[in-house]
Amino acid sequence: MPLPTLAPSEVNNAEIHAVHYHRFMATTARVHLRFRLAVRRNDALRADAVRSADVELADVIMTLPYHLQPDNTDTREIKDLESAQPWIKWQRFSVTLVLLHLRMRVHSSLNRHWAEHPKEYAWAKSVAIDSASRIIWISYNWDQPAEMRNQW
Repeated sequence: MPLPTLAPSEVNNAEIHAVHYHRFMATTARVHLRFRLAVRRNDALRADAVRSADVELADVIMTLPYHLQPDNTDTREIKDLESAQPWIKWQRFSVTLVLLHLRMRVHSSLNRHWAEHPKEYAWAKSVAIDSASRIIWISYNWDQPAEMRNQW
């Protein structure tokens, strides 16, 4: 199924548009599905599937427009955009939480391996724990009302 796109009349103002968020959600869903299928096909190659999914998620981050980049929160430009269009902040937080959640899920799928071989799989444990910690931090420090947090 093709991803959502902008109508030809909207292409000139495509820098900031709600469709970017929907493309992100569809793309990350594809990454997660490919990961699950790879693990189902050959569980012995789970670590390779984890690394591949992580690279795909990094590529997704690189394709995000400026206003949805997870680390763009403190610039004057972003604050002005958020004032003009409040949905931008909600979408950026949602994007960040979805990315962290997927990274945590993908990497924690190796928890049996890191328990048996702690040195060999320390990288996966580190990413899973760091992602979980960031999710908790965001959940406690996000100023959006609880009813707006529907990304789960």
